Amino acid sequence: MATTKSANGRRPGSKNHSPREDRLIAQVAALKASLAAEKLKGKVKDAEKKELRVALAAAKKAPPKK
Repeated sequence: MATTKSANGRRPGSKNHSPREDRLIAQVAALKASLAAEKLKGKVKDAEKKELRVALAAAKKAPPKK
């Protein structure tokens, strides 16, 4: 059974891209990497906030020093 060609005349999975398509694929990859980096920054900030909340709760529970 032969694979059918898409509307642009290439088979699915073909790595034969035009320079414009290569540029757009690189642009999409860069945007995905940027998005992943921003999500990671958010996770780090959330972890820091959680750490601070735990430290403050522990300080609150500790008996006052005389």
